[in-house]
Formats: sequence, C-alpha cells, structure tokens
Amino acid sequence: MGFATWTALGCLAFYGLATGAEAKGGLATLRPGHPRLMALDEDMARVRRLIASNPLARDYHQALRRAATRELKAPLLRYELIGPRLLHISRRALHRITTLAFLYRLDGDQPFADRAIKEMLNVCAFKDWHPRHFLDTAEMTHAVAIGYDWLYDRLKPGQRRTIAQAIVQKGLLPAKKVYEGGGWWARTPFNWNQVCNGGITIGALALADEQPELAAYIVEKSRASIARAMASYEPDGGWAEGPGYWNYATSYNVYYLAALRTGLSARLSSQSA
Repeated sequence: MGFATWTALGCLAFYGLATGAEAKGGLATLRPGHPRLMALDEDMARVRRLIASNPLARDYHQALRRAATRELKAPLLRYELIGPRLLHISRRALHRITTLAFLYRLDGDQPFADRAIKEMLNVCAFKDWHPRHFLDTAEMTHAVAIGYDWLYDRLKPGQRRTIAQAIVQKGLLPAKKVYEGGGWWARTPFNWNQVCNGGITIGALALADEQPELAAYIVEKSRASIARAMASYEPDGGWAEGPGYWNYATSYNVYYLAALRTGLSARLSSQSA
C-alpha cells in the first residue's frame, strides 16, 4: 500500500465526507489558527494512544521514523524536469515534508521540523512550480501548504512570509488564471481535476485567514469544478481511466474533502461543544 493510499484511507477514517453545511458555508466556518488541515492536534493524541496499544500501529510508526531519518540525510531537492514534468520533484517534496512534519507533531523531534522547514524554503526558492504541467504545481502547493499549516508555530515570521508568498505566487494565482480562463483541467471529469483542485484548495485553506478573498475564490471555483469529476464515479464507484488513475484521483478527492472538513469546521465544532 503506497503512501498516498494509506494517507487517503486515514483521512477517510478520521473525517468522512464534507457535510452539506460546510459545502454552503464559504469561509464563514474557517477554523482559526493552525494546524487546521486534515490532522488536528486531537488526532495526534489519538494516534499516540493507538501506537501505545496496537502492535500494527507501532510497526507503521517505526517504519515512518526510519523513512524520516533517511530524509534527514538526503540532499535538498533541485528543479529538474523529466520530459515535460517536475512532478517527481513535487511528489518527493510532498512525501518528505508531510512525513517529517507529521512525525515532529507526533513525537516532538526538532530535527524533523528543521529539515522539513529547510526543504520548504528550498522549493519556495524555485523559479516556479512548473504551471505548464499543472499537476506539478498542485502537488507542490499541497506539500508546502501542509508544511506551513502543520509547522506554523515552528516557523519564524520571515519564514512564514516567504512560504506564504510562494504559495500565492507559484500556486494560487496560476490556478486563478486557469479558473478565470476556463482552463481544461478545471473542466475535465478525470484525474487532473481532482489533483489540481485538491492541491490548490489545500493551499488556499492554509492561507485563508491571510488571503481571504483569494482563498474564497479558490474554494468556490474548486467546488464547482470538482463536482464534474466526482460525477465520474457514477453509477457504482468505478473509474474510466482504470485502477491506477482511480487511486490517484480518489486520493486527491479525499485530501480535498478532508481539508474542507477540518479547515471549515469551526462553526460545527462550536455547535457540538
């Protein structure tokens, strides 16, 4: 089971689907502060209890720690295309940043946070996130936004400004141009739709309190767009692109829904308290 697959399944188990109230609420229900995306502080406490009581969870935890320790020694990523794509670099950044940031939040090991921040600043210095092949941009936006949200309290003010500016300039504004121009991935019913809408919406929600107008625009346009792709699961959950792309598309569909579920749940939480 790949990293994206078990992460997506975990998001489903934790959060389920976005509710009708959230789907209509715009940013009015934005959860204040950080972290707000996918894995909240109370989820970390639940994972720690699970690791303490469940041998399989302990095995997963140790495997992740071994992977994170390897990343501490890895060279910084470089802006290198393979054919027309930067996608292998974006995916490496996503794996590296989320693994290190998650384990810092879970275990408190500062070297994991420091290495994740170093990589975030590194990719934020890239000349762009390769919007010509927008999957690259979407996955890099996802990677940096999760690091920004999960490690917000560890970031210095200057680092926050640098990272937030990169998310806006290299992720959200290029996506806005696509939405404004009716770009093809915003209209397609297949995997590009969920990946691009999912990664960009995660970026928008990470900065929604700092960039409310832009974030609200992204959330509104992504909801209208992703409905086209979600209709492709009819009538029984299959996918015309085959099982490999089903996995890719569905993983990002789940990331998208999980980010909405946690990022826009402040009002629901206060009502249930």
